[in-house]
Amino acid sequence: DAPLYVRRDLVPPDVLAKELQILMDAARAEQEARTAGSKPHHGEVMLAKIAEGRINKWLNSVVLEEQAMLLNDADTSNKGKPLTVAAWLSQVDPVLELGPFARLAIGS
Repeated sequence: DAPLYVRRDLVPPDVLAKELQILMDAARAEQEARTAGSKPHHGEVMLAKIAEGRINKWLNSVVLEEQAMLLNDADTSNKGKPLTVAAWLSQVDPVLELGPFARLAIGS
């Protein structure tokens, strides 16, 4: 996904709350579909944890600092996983920080 925000703390609280509500509703609907009338096996606490995991995954896709650094996919200093943009920047120079960005698209 294309990044929408530079850092996690820059995601507006209302956007985060709306996405979390969507994910909670989805987890609840999935549980209802699985149980099909029988007693649900996940309580609200577990559904909240499922939604929290999904919100972290969503944040990883829309926050630039948390996206995988594709140019660095051969780097094994992160246990064989590609480094995030933030981790790569800190390796290049610990003083570097990401600033505002603009997303451009060519064509339609």
